[in-house]
Amino acid sequence: MPNKEALELLKKRETNIRAILPSYIDPERFIKSAQLAIYNNSELKYCTPESIVTAVYNAAELGLDFTPAKRQAYLIKFKDKAVFIPGYGGLIELACREGAAEMIDAHIVFANDDFKIQFGSDPKIHHIPSLEENPGEILGAYAIAFLANGRFKPEWMTLKELKKVRQASACPDSPAYKNWLDEMYRKAPIRRLFKTLQTSAPKLEKALEYDNQQYDLTLLDETQAGEYKKPPKDEKELAKNLKQKQAVGDAGAGKSGESPDGMAGNEAGGMVGTPSASPSPESIPDFATMEMRKLIAQSVASYKGGAMAFAKMLKRDFNLENITNIRYEDAIELMRRVGIADSVIKQFEPIKTE
Repeated sequence: MPNKEALELLKKRETNIRAILPSYIDPERFIKSAQLAIYNNSELKYCTPESIVTAVYNAAELGLDFTPAKRQAYLIKFKDKAVFIPGYGGLIELACREGAAEMIDAHIVFANDDFKIQFGSDPKIHHIPSLEENPGEILGAYAIAFLANGRFKPEWMTLKELKKVRQASACPDSPAYKNWLDEMYRKAPIRRLFKTLQTSAPKLEKALEYDNQQYDLTLLDETQAGEYKKPPKDEKELAKNLKQKQAVGDAGAGKSGESPDGMAGNEAGGMVGTPSASPSPESIPDFATMEMRKLIAQSVASYKGGAMAFAKMLKRDFNLENITNIRYEDAIELMRRVGIADSVIKQFEPIKTE
């Protein structure tokens, strides 16, 4: 049974969705693809209608539709929410549309294929797929970006690396991996390839943000860089440290409203001050336990000096890069929910594991 409430809500919001679609996208075709995606995915009946339609909005904004053959966009169930996840075809479409590459190709390599790859000053890829009924086990996947200057950039990932990327997913056994394993494996080297392309592509960056919803970014970055090593701190120690930071924040905010960093609460930088009331723990993205969520919410309220002070506290004192149970994107979402402006949030980019 499809999620009928979501289909009804989609119909009500159709005018708004049409308004945000890029001019080169056929509105009728996009709406039809979204309806079919909802109708044909039985997992979505367990998701809230609002989350499903929001996911459709996100795809519409990027101009990626849900037609299965295009492999551009998917609606995936995470807990009781549906999220938009771009397919490897969607990432390729955006990269080419925004000038990051002239063309991008990606393939799975099997044991019986004739395959050779060469890096260095003269990179080359030789791949002749096996025509046998059983091509053998998967060895890995690669992606190639053909650039405007006539050159190309290859990216190769072994099966071991692909499996590590899968384990970094919040739901490694989600329908995305169960039903479209080859597509997910193709997407992994494409994602890594984008790190080497020098271009400004806002919609592509936005698509990668949506794709990151399914990953623990700390684990993913370390997996892509090499062997994953688990951070040493456990949750009890983190909770204890956060309580200490909260106490410091209460004392440092002071009567004058100056932050512990000596900055006034409404200092510039495009920021918006923190609200007077503490955000409820339920409004914060999922963390490991309710205790951690309460502590985070309380620490936000304690920084009456302003959003900038809270941002600096997280970056300097909270050791966010070492936290096992609070992901990078969760912290970013938290800061947005409590009124911290994007200009301040940009300070957190170095927190990502390179």
